[in-house]
Amino acid sequence: MKLSYLDSNGDITGLDRFGRIVDQVWEDYSGTPTAIDRYTYTYDRAGNRLSKDNELNAALDEDYIYDDLDRLVEWKVNDVSQKTWDYDGQGNDLDSGTYNAANEMTPTVGSSGYDAAGNMTTLQSGDTAIYDAWNRMVEVNDGEDIIQQNEYDGTNRRIQIFSDFTGSTPGATQDDYYTNQQIIETHEDSAVKYQNIWSPRYIDSLILRDTLSSGSIVTADRIFYLSDANFNVTGLVKYNSGTSDWEVVERYTYTPYGIVTYRDADWDTYTGPNPQSLFSNPHLYTGRYLDLLTSLYYYRARFYDATLERFISRDPLGYFLPDAAKGAYNDEMNIPTSILDTNFTADKINDLNLYRYCGNKPLIHTDPSGKMVPAVLAGLAAVVAACGYPFHEYAHNHYGDSGDKFKHCWVSCQMSRACTGVLTQFAGLGKESIDVMRGLLNLEKYAGFGDSLDDLIANQQCVHWESYIPGINLFGYCRESCYDCCKREVGYKI
Repeated sequence: MKLSYLDSNGDITGLDRFGRIVDQVWEDYSGTPTAIDRYTYTYDRAGNRLSKDNELNAALDEDYIYDDLDRLVEWKVNDVSQKTWDYDGQGNDLDSGTYNAANEMTPTVGSSGYDAAGNMTTLQSGDTAIYDAWNRMVEVNDGEDIIQQNEYDGTNRRIQIFSDFTGSTPGATQDDYYTNQQIIETHEDSAVKYQNIWSPRYIDSLILRDTLSSGSIVTADRIFYLSDANFNVTGLVKYNSGTSDWEVVERYTYTPYGIVTYRDADWDTYTGPNPQSLFSNPHLYTGRYLDLLTSLYYYRARFYDATLERFISRDPLGYFLPDAAKGAYNDEMNIPTSILDTNFTADKINDLNLYRYCGNKPLIHTDPSGKMVPAVLAGLAAVVAACGYPFHEYAHNHYGDSGDKFKHCWVSCQMSRACTGVLTQFAGLGKESIDVMRGLLNLEKYAGFGDSLDDLIANQQCVHWESYIPGINLFGYCRESCYDCCKREVGYKI
């Protein structure tokens, strides 16, 4: 199977001119490639995802509606409204519960309780969560029996999961081994059970998982992973020895905030009181790991409750970004530490709600580290400034007699060629995120550059979509200079 953004002629039709995915197709390698998983997308001018059409099952087509702050307020499936959201000023959903001054939630359905550090100690299920001195969840119990225990290494990676307790003695132990932040091998009761291979596309994008028995790979149990544009795992592919074909054996759909529905290859839902993967697959929403015993997703720095649609602990970065945030996102965004100047992070506002997920924008953002999106914007702001500010300065020094439209067109054009993928990322950001970016960029060192963000996005007449392919530099497709193109498209003096 392969992930393709090309049509039958080899033209790139799966990405729009801003690098956003509009047609994501997983195909087999037959003589006439057949789609085994396919989604098409539309967007508004602010970059919000308006629709996700399931090209293999139209009954699962989705549509989305946003408020003036680009927060998701309604979700529809097959034109039928599934859920609406009513937010307060901090992004808390008023339809789901009440909140105190620290944004700690008392849900409409279920239980809650918090410790002095803001960790949810009484889960919605009524179970009790216990945390260590570093606010890492180390145990969940039901008041009588231990359900699960976790252990972590010195870099805060969860390395052991204990379960199946008799008193205080676990009956099952899972050991996870990492390379950086990705699990590459899992042992169950000291025996190698799984080995993972990850894609370079994204930190939580799995390619395949092998199952081992007595130290050897069981080739018949190899599974490949399918995913959508937001890196949600959408299906598993496994070899069918009877037909000698690789076939989809399990599918998944999700609510916008991550509640999973397990389905068979024909999209029929699994039934029963506690449906789960028939292939013991825990990697689901945005590729993160779902703990079945607690129904919580492990997001590295903290745990996430898809039912509550929020994290159960505060963002460890706090309300203001510390100097340490400078390098916090290197693994996820591949941003060199040298670029992440502390001027972009220290003492800047992170978020006033340390529990909400992705700024109420779960369809266009992910949070692989468990730290808030504005912190990602801090890193992105550093890249944008390091790339774009020299062009900004050059335009004002050399084209001072030109109009603003020409200068913004010229800077956008140059950035699209020299900084492949940067404009792609911030062109699709919503108003709230653009405001955060603007504040981060309007520093003494880069004075005025942040104010040009809206104009850079609006004046991309000479940005060639070929330049937006992540990791590919196609300068040859730009047949004229940015100066000549912008002069023709917007005029030199406007």
